[in-house]
Amino acid sequence: MSRIVFFADVLGFGAMSRTDVVSAERALDDVALLFSDRDEITRLLQAGNPWTARYGLSDSIFLIANDTVSAATEAARFFFHLASMNATVPDQRVMMRGALARGEVRERGPIFPESAKGNVVGEAVVKAAMLEKSGAKGPRLLLDEDVARELAGAPVEWLLDRERGPAELLWLLPPDPADIDVSHLRPVFAAAADAFLRADQDHAEHYVAYIDLLFRSLSRLQSREPDLAAALARSFDEERVKRRLSALL
Repeated sequence: MSRIVFFADVLGFGAMSRTDVVSAERALDDVALLFSDRDEITRLLQAGNPWTARYGLSDSIFLIANDTVSAATEAARFFFHLASMNATVPDQRVMMRGALARGEVRERGPIFPESAKGNVVGEAVVKAAMLEKSGAKGPRLLLDEDVARELAGAPVEWLLDRERGPAELLWLLPPDPADIDVSHLRPVFAAAADAFLRADQDHAEHYVAYIDLLFRSLSRLQSREPDLAAALARSFDEERVKRRLSALL
């Protein structure tokens, strides 16, 4: 059966790639928190409307949906709310990169029932995982071509961008342009700029991509609401960001 898979992975610091046990445990704790019922963000990951099932594997998540537009909308909303949460607790920042793909999906039983309740396999699972690991840097939300085409005419299509390789959603903006609220966007944009300015050299490429996402989102908003875009640009030190970006590049 053809369905949508939303795959997301803790950004760049995956538990399975860590030799530091403490760091690996933190990555797993970050994902466990997202699946818990202790934070407002978890309601976006609950099974039901649009997610029909959800799975966790190490520091990755798989969510399954039937409707493309709803899946893309909720995936973008999840990324935005995660960034909003990061803005309030920058020292405990959780950043993820994700992908949405359409294809056959089959849900199977667990290999070890004492440690899991099920597995998910199929074309869409492979496509989403490969797209997320395709070389794109930073907290991007990538789309395969089938998903991108199915967004035509939907409100969330205004986030669709093809400027940096695979199609993606500019999730720093709301999925519906009617929901633009600078007071909600300002702390998220400011936190993204701050994260970039504080980033260590080892992970700079991810934060450069984050800033690229920020400026492309501002450009998209400017094409629609130039006054709001100008107000949002004043929420962070643009010149300082550009100076560091120039130095890194």
